[in-house]
Amino acid sequence: MNTTDPKQSNYGGPCPRCGGAVPNAAAPGKYPGALSRYDNETYICSGCGQAEAMWQYVRSQEGLDITLPPVNEPVPV
Repeated sequence: MNTTDPKQSNYGGPCPRCGGAVPNAAAPGKYPGALSRYDNETYICSGCGQAEAMWQYVRSQEGLDITLPPVNEPVPV
């Protein structure tokens, strides 16, 4: 089991965006987290997955750039 590479589906370490448990605090390491929209390779926690989706949706509705920041940075608010 690989617990050091966030690009592995069985990753059980902290979320690279927020440092929280992947997939969430209630079930850390039990199943893969959300696949980041930034690179479609890195697993992040469920909360950051929702934040990425909402951030891109809202910005697209406003006609703004929807490019996400790198996975090791938080999603802007």
